[in-house]
This record gives sequence, structure tokens and C-alpha cells, in this order.
Amino acid sequence: MLEPIEFLEEELRNVEQSLKETLRYEYGHSISAQFYEECDLRLTALRDQFNQTIRASASPNRKYILGALTELHRLSILITRIERSHLGEFSWAFASALQNISAGPCTEQSRHSDNPEPLFFISAEGGISSYGLHPEQRLYTAQKRQIFNIVFPRTLRNHVLFHPILAHEIGHAAMSVSRNAKELEVNVLNVLIENSVIADDDAIENWLDRENQSASERDRQTIRRGWAEEFFCDLFGLMLIGPSFISAHLTLLDAIDDPDEQDFVSTHPPSAARYLLVAEAASNLGWSFDSSPCLSAWFKQHNEKCASVAAKFKFFDTEKIREAISNLRDFLSRYPNSLFPEKELERVGTLIQQLNFGAPPNDEIRFNNEGKLVPSEDVDFRTILFAGWVAWNVGLTYQDYEFSDLNRLCSLAIIQNTALREWKSHT
Repeated sequence: MLEPIEFLEEELRNVEQSLKETLRYEYGHSISAQFYEECDLRLTALRDQFNQTIRASASPNRKYILGALTELHRLSILITRIERSHLGEFSWAFASALQNISAGPCTEQSRHSDNPEPLFFISAEGGISSYGLHPEQRLYTAQKRQIFNIVFPRTLRNHVLFHPILAHEIGHAAMSVSRNAKELEVNVLNVLIENSVIADDDAIENWLDRENQSASERDRQTIRRGWAEEFFCDLFGLMLIGPSFISAHLTLLDAIDDPDEQDFVSTHPPSAARYLLVAEAASNLGWSFDSSPCLSAWFKQHNEKCASVAAKFKFFDTEKIREAISNLRDFLSRYPNSLFPEKELERVGTLIQQLNFGAPPNDEIRFNNEGKLVPSEDVDFRTILFAGWVAWNVGLTYQDYEFSDLNRLCSLAIIQNTALREWKSHT
């Protein structure tokens, strides 16, 4: 048999080999190198601890050995998840664009003076409701960057129009960052739930009584914290990725839950309450949906859908919603590119025209007489997603499109956008 110290040494070699096999290769984008460097930094620290503290001791401390094995276990899980995320499961172009708008709000205060941005990787699981986030459970001594694992349903890999839902998971990531958590809780989450059905234990108890539901004290505590954070993350997702979140969010929740017969779940609020909040927040954000008939028709369609939801699912005071989104806007505005740019709504009509011509909804690629690229402002990928949803709901004149066709064209547009941005940076 192997002694514990021998097993630890063997496992160090195994994890090192896994790291080399997984992240030394270029799966899609150069960010693979950043994942490799961060994981290698952590593995090197564990190897140094083994050589200097454990193996150098005449009588190795079993506590140190178990601690090192626990760290290796976590690192091994992380490496394996990253490996799975690179196996063609998710569009690297979308992942890159999401990283760009999400890094700022999710950057932790670091012992490194430059506060390096976190890394996000996206992996698939089975089941249509498998959206989730695996944040790091703790900060490591040797850690330079946080790594967040976002999970999405494998069956929706090619449905880029549902990817805005991932912005909700970015909200969970932002709330897990210690330097932001207090501010977001006080200025957004607590403001939102004030005077609501989840404001305190008494309010929750009253709501449960009205709905003929019962819950243990532990469940009531889960409701207040868990439901509040879910509502917060819906607002965060809406303001981060824009109005495409409304369509993706409503479509998914409406499909998996019956708003008239919702089962009580202590960890997640009723779906009807969630999309009522998102709809009311969108109405109070000041976004202009009257710049084109398509946008007006899209917004009217969603408002009519929400108007059919029972009034009992309106959990929040309108003034508190306005105050919460105002404070959240102030927070997101600190970070370049994080807050959805309202001016982009003016471009949606043009992008829908391109979709009706069977072209990816992207900025035109134009050259001057000398064959050089004419500089133009990039289309924000969030606008491409919104154009896809508006086209599908109200704006298509070419009737032979399947939903998968729109997803394919929008995905191609995001890939083109990313490639053009890279090209422009080198020309």
C-alpha cells in the first residue's frame, strides 16, 4: 500500500499531468493560456508546500497532508470542468463578449496591486433548468484571479438567443465578491424587498398563509435570502445584457412553470413574480422602445403577457423598484461596457432588415477605394441578441425561418463581430 504522503505525491503528479493535457492546448481562444497560468500558479504553491513543509518533515503532519489533498481535489475538479467547457460545447465568441462586460463588476479586491480580472468558463449539464454558477468556495493564498464556472443546458448550446439568461448567473458572481456584496445588498437588494412580501419573517408568514402554504423556520430564512438574491440577479441580468433578457427569461420560465399553479419552492421564487418584476423594471429604466414599429410591437406584446398574470404575484413596490434599479445603474456605470447602452436600440431596425435578407445582423463591412477597411462603430453583441428576439416575435417578413435559423445568424454575427474587433486592433 501507499503511505498517505506517497499518495499525496502521486496525486500531485496526476493533477500536474491533467493540467498539461487539458490547458496546454488551444481549444478556441487565447484565454486558455490565462486559465493555465492561474491553475499552474495554484498547483506550484501546493507543490512548494509539499516539498518545504510536508516531505521535509521527519514526521509529516497528517493534517497538512489532508489539507493538501483537499486543495488538490478542488483544483482537479476545476481543471476537469474547464476541460469540459472547451469541448465544443459553447461559442467562444459569446463567452469572450460576456467576459468583457462581466469582469469589472466581478473583480475581487486582491493582494495584487492591479486587482486582476476574474475568469469565466461555461460548461454544459443536462436538463433545461440546469443554469447555475459554481463560484470559488474560498480565496487561496496563491490565487491571483478568481475563476467562475457558469453552467447552462447542453440542449441549448446552439440557441444563442437564450444565452442572455447567463447574465442572471453573473449577478450571483457579483454578489459573491466581497468588495461588492455589502453595497449591492444594502443599496439594491434590501431596497428592492422593502415593504415586499419577503421584507421580513412576518411578511413571509402572511404570504404563506394567503397561499395556503407552510414552511419551516429554516425554509423561511431560505426564502428571504434566496428569493431576494434571485430577484436581484434578474434585475442585474436585465441591466447587464439588455432587453433580450426579457424575452429569453420570460420564454424559459413560462415554458417550465405554470403561472396559475406554481409549486412552492423555498430556494426560488414563483416564476410569475420574477417576470413581473423584470417587466416592471424594464418599463422604468427609460429605454426607448418607440424608435421603430417593431420595438413598439415587441414591448406591447410582452406587456400584454405580463398583464395576464395574477396580481398576487406583484411582490414589490414600484417606487422601490425604481430606487433599486437607479442604484444598480450607478454601480454598473463604474465599469466600462457593463451597463447595457440604450443608444444601441436605434440600430435594431437595421439589424432586423439584415435578418430578413438572410444575413447575420451585423455592421456592414465597408472598404474605401484603396481597399482599406473603413472604421465603423462595432455593433454591441447585446443588440444582436435583442434584434434576434424582436425579429422572431414581431419583425420577420421572411416567413420560412425556423427559430434555429435566427439563432444561427445571430451567432454568426457575434463571431464576425469578435473577429472584426480583433482584426481592427491589429490594423
